[in-house]
Amino acid sequence: MLKPIMETVLPRCYKANLPKSLAKLFFLLLLLIAASYGAANAEKAAKAVASQTNTHLSSPQIKAKIEELNAKEGVAEELKAQLLPLYQSALDNLSGIEANSAKMAEYEAALKAAPEKTRKLQREIEQQQQKLAKQTTEDISGIPNAELEHRLVLEKEKITAIDGQIKKLDAELSLQNDRPQRIRQETIVAQQALEEGQKKLAAFSVQPASKEAEAKKIQLSTLLDARSAELKMLSAEANSNLVRVGRLQAELQLAKIQKEMLLPTVTAIETLVNERKQLEAIHLEHELSQA
Repeated sequence: MLKPIMETVLPRCYKANLPKSLAKLFFLLLLLIAASYGAANAEKAAKAVASQTNTHLSSPQIKAKIEELNAKEGVAEELKAQLLPLYQSALDNLSGIEANSAKMAEYEAALKAAPEKTRKLQREIEQQQQKLAKQTTEDISGIPNAELEHRLVLEKEKITAIDGQIKKLDAELSLQNDRPQRIRQETIVAQQALEEGQKKLAAFSVQPASKEAEAKKIQLSTLLDARSAELKMLSAEANSNLVRVGRLQAELQLAKIQKEMLLPTVTAIETLVNERKQLEAIHLEHELSQA
């Protein structure tokens, strides 16, 4: 269902020449709807299976099954070779659920906190811009060269640190601007994997009871839960993308202003130190010519 929507509706939006901001909002809305739909389907399928068999096990319970299987005598190695990878895959799925749940919590927290943080950054930007507009060149003519050169090192270190911050923010901003397209792709992949898992789980649900069937149901059940958690995480990421991008843009703008405020001092110090060194060289050359 998701892929046809993405492939038919989105191209029509581009053909309609919608403004970029409106198109992006519409695009993110589609992602939210699609991810929520997929997550709801995953939960529905997982609950249906859980009502039939005890396949919703915790990580300690699955580890206990692995330990029991390894310790149990008389179990054919061929059967172990079939069951252990399924249990391990289930554990990996549970780890994925935890990771995606943590990411989702981060995105939800960002959605709440980023707007206020951006407003604070904007106020600071306005203050720094006013200071920059009123900034005057410091009188450093009475400062000895040794002290100026030491200060020059410190000022350049500040600029280097800010340049590193700007580079990092630029990279993160570029990444986040590309995320809506990647969220779309990842949502499609997760939705497809979810649908395939549902079909496999339905097929195993009608098979005769066996150790292998039970392990497969556990693995597929955790897979559905993992895809559900992934789709919820992607939905939260899409929902918070615009506010996180806004915060990054404000942080980048502030960093550039801070660098701009340092540059006049660095330029003034370098100019004065170079002029003094040139004068010293001229005096030395003159003294040598008089010797």
